[in-house]
Amino acid sequence: MIVPQGRVLGGSSAINSFLFVPTSKSNVDPWEKLGNKGWSYEEFEKALNKSYTLYSPSGTATGQGPLQVTVSETTSVLQKAWVESLESLGFPKSDPLSGYTCGAVIVPESIDPTRKQRSYSANAYLDPVRSRPNLTVLTECTVTKVILEKPSENEDAVAKGVQYLDKDGTVHTLSARKDVIISAGAINSPRLLELSGIGGKEHLEGLGVDVVVNNPHVGENLQNHAFTGVSFEVNDDVDTIDAFFRQEPDAVAAAMQDYATKGAGPMSTCNMITSAWLPLAELHSGEGAMIADKLLSDSEGQKDFQQSKCTEPAFAAAHQDFVRSVLKDPHQPSGFYVMGPAFVPFEGPRPDFRAPGKWISIAVQIAHPLSRGSVHITSAAPEHVGSSEGVSVNRRYLAHPLDLEVMARQLRFAEQAIGHAEPLSH
Repeated sequence: MIVPQGRVLGGSSAINSFLFVPTSKSNVDPWEKLGNKGWSYEEFEKALNKSYTLYSPSGTATGQGPLQVTVSETTSVLQKAWVESLESLGFPKSDPLSGYTCGAVIVPESIDPTRKQRSYSANAYLDPVRSRPNLTVLTECTVTKVILEKPSENEDAVAKGVQYLDKDGTVHTLSARKDVIISAGAINSPRLLELSGIGGKEHLEGLGVDVVVNNPHVGENLQNHAFTGVSFEVNDDVDTIDAFFRQEPDAVAAAMQDYATKGAGPMSTCNMITSAWLPLAELHSGEGAMIADKLLSDSEGQKDFQQSKCTEPAFAAAHQDFVRSVLKDPHQPSGFYVMGPAFVPFEGPRPDFRAPGKWISIAVQIAHPLSRGSVHITSAAPEHVGSSEGVSVNRRYLAHPLDLEVMARQLRFAEQAIGHAEPLSH
């Protein structure tokens, strides 16, 4: 079935937001151990279970949460081959909603099985309450700062409201009766804090921002799950969605017809549900364990790579100890693998390139990166807020040598082990 086409490198991104995979117990419990009271898996699971209704392949519903989540059967030839191949390598199929995820997974999707449409925060939570008299939603507006009040140096700053620009560029102020919640993502949340005067004193003063709270940690320790992958050409009798990805007219028309009449086909799914959470078996015994110990000890000496100047040493050490425990545990995944039934251009410079023929692609992602970057404003000018200007994002992917080593080993495992396991290899 598969003819390997070599190794392709590059690229990082978030996995498609249709996927609904809660993290595992082994990932959440360490949050509480690091001092975050109330962040145990037990409490996390209680909140999680309130959020969704789960539909089995037979249509049976479990739960009463607003998000509509669908579980698919392992039906396609490629999905079955993926699961059976990983089982042949010693990784049985895993339930992604069990609290323990390690092995092959057919990922649930946040898709309403009745409407065949994506279920997400807006239509699950916002739409049902839009008519409430105590809710006002402002669109085409950009918050430029949180208004803070700090009576004296010895008192905490208190958020009193926000300042924002409307679509015409007019400045408005909203006062808060109770709380101000900042929920602007990994890039714009620290950006907004710095624009409001919360951040490193030297940096903010250099941009003419009045410092309200001197906190050099703001904008530091940015982390992301970088990924790369490898693509394999498949036989002509295997169904893929390459023609649809290439936007060939017949394939697009067929996909639209399937979705309109049956709620099926490539437009009814994110096409990224065939996946796995896997440990690096080569690091768990004998020579592999010695290699792991050497990698970890070598990386411990690379202080410049481990942490930014604003990372608390105790936290950095605890985090590295956690990653060490994962890498050396044969029952804990150190990486995420996802198979897509199409060619993926992991290697630049053209992210829109689609190869001719039929392909599958296996993406590999670091589950627990140690590399840390930063997000900081470079301008306090109002016209830059809400755009890509006025902010500097230093991702520093793979800056930590252990991340690079783990990713390289994951990629080799995807190419040489998964790609050559039966029945995927036939």
